Amino acid sequence: MSRAKQLRREARAAQGLTHTSLEVLSLPSNDVPRFPLVHADLPADCESWDVEDAAYADDVATLVQDPDANIPLVASTFCQALLENKQEPNLDKSEILRRYNGAGSRQHQHNAVDIYRIQGHNQGIPVLEEVKYLGDHVTANGTMHAEIVYRVKQARGAYQQLQARIWKNRRLPHRLLHLFYVSLVQVHLVGAMEAYVFTAADAKQLEVAQNNLLWRMYKAWHDSRSLPIDKQHRPSTVDLRQWLHVDTIQSKLRMLRVRWVVKLWKQGPLHIWKLINGIFNFEAEAPRTPWHSQWDLDLRIWRFQHGIDGEFGGEREGFCH
Repeated sequence: MSRAKQLRREARAAQGLTHTSLEVLSLPSNDVPRFPLVHADLPADCESWDVEDAAYADDVATLVQDPDANIPLVASTFCQALLENKQEPNLDKSEILRRYNGAGSRQHQHNAVDIYRIQGHNQGIPVLEEVKYLGDHVTANGTMHAEIVYRVKQARGAYQQLQARIWKNRRLPHRLLHLFYVSLVQVHLVGAMEAYVFTAADAKQLEVAQNNLLWRMYKAWHDSRSLPIDKQHRPSTVDLRQWLHVDTIQSKLRMLRVRWVVKLWKQGPLHIWKLINGIFNFEAEAPRTPWHSQWDLDLRIWRFQHGIDGEFGGEREGFCH
């Protein structure tokens, strides 16, 4: 156990606050949140993750005391565990070379990481695909869709495990559960996309995904309490963010995820919207945000440094203006 965690436990113990104190927040059995989970089945190896470990319950106790400050911390803890214990290689090295008929060529080697750049096609459009090979772990941009689905299912699986085990007899308020749920799903969705995508077009779709996730959670919260919603006057994104304190969460998640997100640059249209729409059935449009401009600039600089003309990708889609 880390020194920081030990000190935190001792401080709570001195105040009479342990993970068993969650029981004081018991709610009636009919006041359990219901989420419109899609692909709700758990990952095959999810059972091997011991979510009943005392350290996790201890973190949940911290979450209860100060949700805005600690939800990102707890979400990061779980996401770190998922990434360390459950990330599986998409393809092995021989499979990549076989799939592309040996077209892969080693570009360079750095710290035992081989990078293969393969000229492939996506619906007839030529794209560049980078493959990172480190030991037995291979990540190919060509399998990014499957990777995002896998990571989102990890987040949902983690949430369901927590709800079913740690919180089985310790009901938490709806707001805390929703905040924790959006933290888990959001950090995985953002992390999975950022690890492979860094274009303005994909940044826009990411914003769409986040805003629509907020709306679905808002609706689920009202449905679980049998409260009416005026669907003709959907709350604004600003209202939804204030309702869930999302700005506080997001600012901290952006700092936390830098620790483990490895960006693999890719040039070309990625059709992220089709994937996200398939998972969440999103519909709404999202406004641009200030950080899109920075992403546009970073992308342009990177393209210039690598001599890429921008024929494909975000600029072709009209998102870099």
